[in-house]
Amino acid sequence: DIRRLGNVPEITINRGEINQTTFKSYISTAQEPGCMRMLKGAELAQFYVRNQPSQGHRQWFASVRFIKDSTPKPIVNQRRIAIQRITGVDEKLRLVATIIEPPAYFADSTNSITIDTDCPYSLEYVCALLNSSLMQWRFKLTSTNNNVSTNELKGLPFRALNLAVPQHKTQHETITQTVTSLMKAAAVHEATPNHEDRLAAARLVDRHQARLRSLVHALYGMGTQFEGGGEAY
Repeated sequence: DIRRLGNVPEITINRGEINQTTFKSYISTAQEPGCMRMLKGAELAQFYVRNQPSQGHRQWFASVRFIKDSTPKPIVNQRRIAIQRITGVDEKLRLVATIIEPPAYFADSTNSITIDTDCPYSLEYVCALLNSSLMQWRFKLTSTNNNVSTNELKGLPFRALNLAVPQHKTQHETITQTVTSLMKAAAVHEATPNHEDRLAAARLVDRHQARLRSLVHALYGMGTQFEGGGEAY
């Protein structure tokens, strides 16, 4: 069962909630008391957050002061997927997503995906599909500019599963576990200064990516030789 991602009722796709122009007075480069993490698109990589943004600096949001002045945004306390909103049309990876643990505000240079509590799918499963080479290829077929809009994300082909079917349940659980392991290895690789430890983590990332490639391609009935998405797994 293939359906549009936007037609999965338990999955919600929005743009990041903090307009960096409108709320400029709440944003700073220093982590001061009453501030919360503000995630930007330039910090995102597939399955991990960069230590240093690809451009600009890491920033913080004056959440306590904002709540006094405005309506609270409960979404900041949800575990969710962050996706880069701006990627160059010639870049090999147009879809760049990872899972963010709360609390965190998302800048409008990101997109946000949340799932309902009764959603049959894990965030790891959704993230695996988004980052796959198959989805990279599909996105590039219709994208004509450097934006990754919520409407484009909603139009992506989502592989729906019936988790009451043992095979489907196993596929979902295996992908979820593989993404969990991949994210841990990627975080170690990004955070570890020791060269040998980084190499070991990189090899582990490669192994998890290779396994994930096979798992996701099997979901869509594609052979593992499919390479339409450039350097994505």
